[in-house]
Formats: sequence, C-alpha cells, structure tokens
Amino acid sequence: MERLEHLLNVKAHSSECAKWLLTMERYTMPEITRRIRLLVPDFPLRDERNQRVWAEVISEVTGLGTDDLLTAYREYLHGRDADDAFFACAPDEPVVECQCRRCGRCDYDVGGETDPVALVRICRDIAAEHGDVEWVRFSVYGHGRVLQGDARGWRRLCAHGRVVCSWCGVPQPPPEWDTDYDPDLWPYVGVVPGTEWHPV
Repeated sequence: MERLEHLLNVKAHSSECAKWLLTMERYTMPEITRRIRLLVPDFPLRDERNQRVWAEVISEVTGLGTDDLLTAYREYLHGRDADDAFFACAPDEPVVECQCRRCGRCDYDVGGETDPVALVRICRDIAAEHGDVEWVRFSVYGHGRVLQGDARGWRRLCAHGRVVCSWCGVPQPPPEWDTDYDPDLWPYVGVVPGTEWHPV
C-alpha cells in the first residue's frame, strides 16, 4: 500500500520542519528529542531511506550526527505506535454534548450507550425535548477509533478523530475544491478508510 511518504517530497517537508530549529537556543540531542514532534513531518516516515533524508536535513542545520537523529526519530515513531496500540485497547467511552441558547453547553449521561444508531436517537430526543437547542452531538472514543455524529447520522473517524489524517489516511488526490485540505499535503491527502457519513 502506498503511503504519503512515497508520494510527497520528504526532503522539502523536512526542510520546512527544520525551520522550527530557529526557535531553539541550542542544538543538543535532549532538546531535539524533547521537541521532535515539531521537527518531523506530519506523516510517518516508515521507509528507512526517508528517515535518513530527514536526519540529514536536520543534521545540516544542527551539526548533530545523523545516526543520533535517526535513533531519536525511531523512538518517536515507536512512541506514536505505542500510543495507538494503547488506544486500540481502550474501552468505548461515549460523550453527548448539547448547546442550548438558554442554559449554554451541557453534557448528558447516556448510561454507557455506544451504539451510534441509539446515540442518534438520543440526540433527536434531546433536541425535541429542548426547543432552543443549537446543536446536539455525540462522540465515542475507544478501540482505536472515534465515532462522531448528531441527530442526522454518524461517521467513523481514525484514532485522531479525523476524516483526513496524514498519519492514518490512505493517499488520494484531492478534489478540485481542495481548500478544505492541509496545503502541506497537496497534491495528496490522507483519507481515512471507512469514514463515510451514515445517515440514520
């Protein structure tokens, strides 16, 4: 399967990331490791050649060794993967929120209900019960995904809560109205599989 790293210019993205180095007072490995999230592309570099390209770009600016930078990147990547694995095992946790014109924003206890169709009905009931509701929506976090919806339907998102995700998404050329997408991902965007809207 093709990934964004195979379609985008890794060196150009790494050079953009290197601009964050200007905000640092000194270039030490502990400081690089602490701020590495800012210094790496938003999409994962799983190909070792691309990891080396990133390390060489950062090394040119900092003077640090590419092997040390590669180790730091691989630890960062391992940490992100570990977070995703932890989230994949997390139990489902539902949240229903409502915005009323009168009383403002409030949360509803839905007794642990996680079925999206049932949550759509709950949102409809809340909206019907309060005549002055601006919106009612729900989210279910857990098992490595996020469900989001309202009184009309729902969709499944990636673990980061996105339809377009540079980490989880599959590369696709954007439609002509690509203003909704991150311009850094042009001409390809990471569309998360299975995120289509399910009307109820």
